[in-house]
Amino acid sequence: MGEVVINDATSRLFWPGRDALGQCIRFDAPDAPCSTVVGVVGHVRHTSLDDDSQPQVYWNHPQRPSDRMALVVEARGDPAALTR
Repeated sequence: MGEVVINDATSRLFWPGRDALGQCIRFDAPDAPCSTVVGVVGHVRHTSLDDDSQPQVYWNHPQRPSDRMALVVEARGDPAALTR
């Protein structure tokens, strides 16, 4: 199916104590096409600054087009200062 980036929670869930890079992950059904993990990122807060880390998978837009997108910003210091 292509390549995906996952967060560290997904990595720990599927490959505890192992390197997720290069692993195959399938969605929807056991016989679905395999997606290769090409990157692992830290926790991204999707709904609020105190959002708990949930397993996440990120596809590039051409692989899995969507009508929604998110902008991820890395902050140094207090991230709440960026919310204004």
